[in-house]
Amino acid sequence: MAENRQAAQRLRSWRAADAGGAVLELDGAVAEIGVHPDGSTRLRAAAGRSIPPDPGPGIGREQQPRAASQPLPRDDGGLRIDHEGPEGSVQVVVEADPFAVRVGNRSGGILAELRDLEFAPDGCARLSLGVRSGERFFGFGETPGGLDKRATRLRLRTCDPELATRGPLYVAIPFFLGLAPGPSGAAARGVLLEAFGPSNFDVAATRADRVVMETDAGGIDVTIFPGPEPRDVVRRFTARVGRTPLPPLWALGHHQSRWSYANERAVRRLAQEIRRRRIPTDAIHLDIDHMDGFRVFTWHPQRFPHPKQLTRDLSEQGFALVAIVDPGVKVDSGFEVFQDGEQRDVFCRQEDGTLFTLKVWPGDAALPDFNRDEVRDWWGVQHRPLLAAGIAGIWNDMNEPAGWARAIFLGKLVLPTRPQDLSKVRQSDPNDHELSLPHETVRNIYGHQECRATRAALEASNPERRPFVVTRSGYAGIQRFAAVWTGDNQSRWSHLRQSIPMLLNLSLSGVAFCGADIGGFALPCSRELYARWIQLGALYPFARTHAMWGKGRQEPWSFGPRVEAIARAALELRMRLLPYLYGLFRESEETGAPVWRPLFYEFPDDPVAPTVEDQVMLGPSLLVAPVVEKGARERDVQLPPGVWMSWNDDARYTGPRRIRVPAPLEQLPLFVRGGSVIPTRSPVLHVGMPPAEPCVLEVFPGADGRHVLVEDDGGSTAYRHGAVARTPLNLRDRAGGRLRLEIGRREGAYALPERAARIVAHGCPAPDTVHFDGVRLESGAPAPTSYSFSEGRIEVRFVDRGEAHLLEIDPAP
Repeated sequence: MAENRQAAQRLRSWRAADAGGAVLELDGAVAEIGVHPDGSTRLRAAAGRSIPPDPGPGIGREQQPRAASQPLPRDDGGLRIDHEGPEGSVQVVVEADPFAVRVGNRSGGILAELRDLEFAPDGCARLSLGVRSGERFFGFGETPGGLDKRATRLRLRTCDPELATRGPLYVAIPFFLGLAPGPSGAAARGVLLEAFGPSNFDVAATRADRVVMETDAGGIDVTIFPGPEPRDVVRRFTARVGRTPLPPLWALGHHQSRWSYANERAVRRLAQEIRRRRIPTDAIHLDIDHMDGFRVFTWHPQRFPHPKQLTRDLSEQGFALVAIVDPGVKVDSGFEVFQDGEQRDVFCRQEDGTLFTLKVWPGDAALPDFNRDEVRDWWGVQHRPLLAAGIAGIWNDMNEPAGWARAIFLGKLVLPTRPQDLSKVRQSDPNDHELSLPHETVRNIYGHQECRATRAALEASNPERRPFVVTRSGYAGIQRFAAVWTGDNQSRWSHLRQSIPMLLNLSLSGVAFCGADIGGFALPCSRELYARWIQLGALYPFARTHAMWGKGRQEPWSFGPRVEAIARAALELRMRLLPYLYGLFRESEETGAPVWRPLFYEFPDDPVAPTVEDQVMLGPSLLVAPVVEKGARERDVQLPPGVWMSWNDDARYTGPRRIRVPAPLEQLPLFVRGGSVIPTRSPVLHVGMPPAEPCVLEVFPGADGRHVLVEDDGGSTAYRHGAVARTPLNLRDRAGGRLRLEIGRREGAYALPERAARIVAHGCPAPDTVHFDGVRLESGAPAPTSYSFSEGRIEVRFVDRGEAHLLEIDPAP
């Protein structure tokens, strides 16, 4: 930030705003502050005499109304805003000299303290947030490094790191979650710094008592989200920026990709081999070589002459085909997409009005200005050839945007010799298309706006089907439009380890549907590394194996029979857990809860949980402790409070404690929280294949628990109109000395056929009695409902017609 910055040192005057809150006149600046009905507090400030309009509608968000709470004067010339609502009480105190804002509650508790508001002539703005004692910081989107970002300096600017001179990555989400210990338990808060251009965060690095937030342009727009728990912060934040829509079920299966499967024959051979080897897989991705000269929305006439027949044949085998789309449009007067775009003036231009081009795969390419409504509509129309051919999903790449001014090509290897210069590129203001802005001031929303256009195109093409889009770049709220993968990683043990905190922080930043390239994109992958990566990656929210050309093959069978068997078992586990995973995505759509969760999300009062960054909670019930060290055949596992059972052998532990567990190459350490009921089914090769057992309820005693099994058709939008089936599952651990599983009557308008079902109670002694719906069962009886006992597991089979049932096992474990 420029040294001749101007401090907004004093509050000179204020007045009540028309829609609640207050307008503040500061030294050389104006600000607006208000409380929203969800209990969040928003401060917007800009140098001069006016505040720009709310930026949210420009990226597809609904404008958030403020609560009608009126400001009250203070004796020091400042003001106070009191708000009481269903989300609790909030008190905002604005101090006059020096200007500062304190956000807390009426009992005197302080949630946030904002001060040191400064502006610079170059458009930069800065604001400081006070740090609480012992506070840790998480989120910030896709930034590399550890889970806790305290004592780090971060610059959030969407960028291809291969071309970057500094350290940003592809996604820029200027949101973080703070967690501090307190006398009555840990207290969480969230902070969103709305910034469409680059932003900087000094996270208690220079001063241990301050987080300094800085924007490159546009003033300050910061929102404080209260807790008290992390889940409350994430719920409020995602209600503001948007949540992950429920994906089609096939998108939750395994995706196989490579740069590139060169032609139709290669794709067909791949599909046949996947099915022959019985590797569960639902999607195949086509990288850039399916195009004609890397022209987007085209098919190569020799390599892919019959795309419609290809997609039809693969669909019959249970595969969805996903095609890559880059934003760069080849500059070619004979290319219809470019020609039409030029005539419609859809591309970004330079300050002098000339067309801006950058070099990407097709050579010189033009970039659409996605901030304009008509350009997004135009872009959506261009997808018609892909959708007409039967493409099921779109993969948006290179959309930071990435490119180069000059590069050396060694085959397909690109060695940029000069990065792109975007300093003179202009884009439309997303909220006022008549205004032109420097690209850098809106750079971070470029990929976001492209994905917005892409999803709208897919929804318009088939309104009754759920679309699938995956992107490399995005901004806060990108989850509304696309899943996110973490870009071009490498086949290194460090990158396997790094994927855990990176995906956890991305998840806390609102992106529930996220993953990293399994096995690593670049560099050769070893057998052991692939085995360990597929074990973890099979439980990523988005599970895709991907690799670049020029390295060894990375299909699951590429590393020999032993690793192939490990990969098959890992993907079969994902398919087995699909009902549980699907329920997590439904929860995410409804509440914003991430699918992948750091331990402290579920156990915020456990003082050790925030320090654990090599374990993952998959939803509320499963703790994943992957092996991420070369040669390791055992590992330490930190168990949070409560009862935990090993998924692999039903061994029972009580936390909090640290244990060492065996981890042979074939085994992923996986634990289940006591009191859980995990809905599963028998594994299948793809989601369109009927499972032999469609409903298996895995019961893990140790606590009481409440769960819901959610089912629908897996592909349409009918669930939004009630076509969903919900089955309550309530576990009572020691009800009168018995273990009780209460299966509620199925609710909802989605009809399921009569089906065979099974309950498996884990970690049980030999029972004295087993009752089902009040009837005592006999072991091994030929009746439709019977039970069996073996190796600590009690299994009960019954016919599921959607009716309520009660299972009682005496004694309880």
